[in-house]
Order: sequence, then C-alpha cells, then structure tokens
Amino acid sequence: MKTVRLIIVLVSLGFFIGTFWYLLSHYNSMRKTTYTHEVFIQEYDFDSKPNSANMIALTYFVFTTFSTVGLGDFHPKDSFERMFCSFLMLFGVMITSYLVESFSEMVAELRNFNKDHEESEKLNMFFGTLEKYNEGKPLPEKFTQGLDTYFKFKWKKDKFLFLKTPLDEQLLGQ
Repeated sequence: MKTVRLIIVLVSLGFFIGTFWYLLSHYNSMRKTTYTHEVFIQEYDFDSKPNSANMIALTYFVFTTFSTVGLGDFHPKDSFERMFCSFLMLFGVMITSYLVESFSEMVAELRNFNKDHEESEKLNMFFGTLEKYNEGKPLPEKFTQGLDTYFKFKWKKDKFLFLKTPLDEQLLGQ
C-alpha cells in the first residue's frame, strides 16, 4: 500500500509541476514583447497541441528533470526557465533520496517480517530434536506451548532478553 501511495504522490507532483511549468513559460512568453528569444511553449509548439498531449509531455519533462536524466528532447530555452529548472533538478535529487530511503525501509520491514517466521521454524526444529532424544515420544503439549509463548514474547519485545549478565554473553560466544 505504501508503494502505491508513493507512486500516486509522485505522478500527482509531476503533473502539477508540469502545469506550473506551462504557466511559467506562458507568462515568460507574454512578458517578452519581441520574439527574438525562444520560449519553451513556443519552441515546442505547445499552443497548437491539445491540452491532454501537453500535460503528458510536460509530466514527462518533469520526470526526466527530476531524475536528472534530461534526455534533451525538451529543455528550457531562456535564463528565466533555466533558473527554475535548476531548482527543479535540486528538488528532484531530494525526491530521489526520499524514494531510496522509503524503498530501503520497505525492504527492511519485509526482512523483519520473514525473520520472525525463520525463528519460529528454528524453534520447531529444536522441538523435533528434543523428541528425537526423548526416544521418539512426543513432548508434552503444555511444555511446547509454554516455550513457544515465551520465545514469541522474547522475539517481539527484546531479541537479547536472555543476555542479562556478562556470563550469559560469554556462554553465547562459545
């Protein structure tokens, strides 16, 4: 669910920044009285295209700028646009860092989820070993449930609950 939410936020952010880029470029073209300087929306002929095609192209432009890939098919045309694009690229680096951190957290959560399962599996193997040395007789149900409850509590609260003294740590190291 966190991944889907992250994707929706990124697409929305790209769309709105693309819309802002269009408005900025449109304002830039209106403030210039002569067309000796190139402007983004005029250079790429955005005025003659339908709005849906413009929004897709502008969102694409924002994503290539965010990722600092900048394929070169769309790029700012004058100093005003370049200045804004520079800030957009810096913002893109921050977003990329946030994405990497979020995905790292998701992977860590997944590993912790699987770790508890692995520990329960090892406890069941220990019970099987005890049964083997108990001449194949099953262990008392109350005993196995008590140990299972204890270790689940220990794993949930504190992984090193049993290491209370230096002697305990020394025994673990052997």
